[in-house]
Amino acid sequence: MEVQADGSDAWRLDGVVETLRKCVLYGPRSSPSHPSLLHCSGGVGVIPTDTLYALVCDVENREAVARLYAAKSVDNPLAKPLSLLCRGLEDVSKYTAGLSSGAGPGFPNLFRVANATLPGAYTLLLPASKALPKSCVLDRRGVPLCKLRRSVGVRLPAHAVTQAILARLPRPLLCTSVSWTDDPARMHASRAGLLDFVVAVKDDEQPRRPSTVIDLRTGMPRLLRLGGGDWAPWCVEGAEDASGEPFVASEQDEDER
Repeated sequence: MEVQADGSDAWRLDGVVETLRKCVLYGPRSSPSHPSLLHCSGGVGVIPTDTLYALVCDVENREAVARLYAAKSVDNPLAKPLSLLCRGLEDVSKYTAGLSSGAGPGFPNLFRVANATLPGAYTLLLPASKALPKSCVLDRRGVPLCKLRRSVGVRLPAHAVTQAILARLPRPLLCTSVSWTDDPARMHASRAGLLDFVVAVKDDEQPRRPSTVIDLRTGMPRLLRLGGGDWAPWCVEGAEDASGEPFVASEQDEDER
């Protein structure tokens, strides 16, 4: 599917939104007081963001999450860090420990900085709250294997199409960057049978850069990767600057995320 970059034809996204929320009734309806069970399989697809294209699914749908990991094709899915595409700071507050408003002398007001820079090309790494569902994959028998996450990356993208999709959903999307190609047609062809949709932008000339990753788990910003977002607003006294070097997570870092 192709849409305008400014979101002016966002009505075309109705099918994508319904696929992400996909549910079907199954089982006999014995009486009005005992309706059929509702099975929500959820959809998995690719959407544009203000950085790279992203594989997405409903964050609270275990079956969809397992399918997303399969589409990502990683050797150890449960060790692969994923992020949330959030609708606003309310989602950040629900699924993480939140942004500090200043823990004392020398600690920055992260909430104020976030308000000034978001939405934007940032991934903020924060401690996860109990509301964040377990990450799940399917074993060879189709049985879900699940793992709690102690931290999670959150994104508020500055892209009209991404925002139009998120605005119609009841909660954030789980996401991971599409790293194997930047061509939407190849995304679909290379993951045939694994993706329900690919949303492309018409006449897309936006440069594709990864997000700037900032670790906020200690309350003091630490630059992990310099990307599309400006580091300067977060670079308060005491913040750690990685001097623009690409971030490569260790096994321990990835396990924590």
